[in-house]
Amino acid sequence: MTTPNPMSTSKKLAIALSQFGLDICVPFHAEFYNEKIREGEQQPHLPSLSPTGNTLSLLIANSRLLWTKFTQHIIENPGALDSRNPLDDYVRTAIDTVIEQELDQSTLVDIRFAYDRGPKFVAFQKLAHAVGEAYYNQQAFLCSHPRFGPWQALRGGTAGSAS
Repeated sequence: MTTPNPMSTSKKLAIALSQFGLDICVPFHAEFYNEKIREGEQQPHLPSLSPTGNTLSLLIANSRLLWTKFTQHIIENPGALDSRNPLDDYVRTAIDTVIEQELDQSTLVDIRFAYDRGPKFVAFQKLAHAVGEAYYNQQAFLCSHPRFGPWQALRGGTAGSAS
């Protein structure tokens, strides 16, 4: 059995997520977040799920592509609008579906969402800045993507045991 290539794993996940409109995926290591982003702050850490200390993680975001996919989802599933947060539900289902379809069942995965608070909180704006996904203006509390400008949204992140 061969060890999965982290770059091919992240690329495979990014391609699958883009089918749901989650078209911005940036790989990083959970340990990078824990060491650099949380430094000096009282925030939860991302789990280290890799025995090598290189837990493959993805920052998941979207451009305007999400709206075409989400609108189609609502047309096909009008009852989804009965939810308190239909877009959050759509994103959660999309990420769960991709993880289930694309990763081996033995892969440990921790999923975090931008709306999580408490023990699952992630400083997504600082993370996006640190991994080069966006520039974070801390005075305006705004992230600007190099291609999409402010027309992007940080949706979530994953940490997995595929090393």
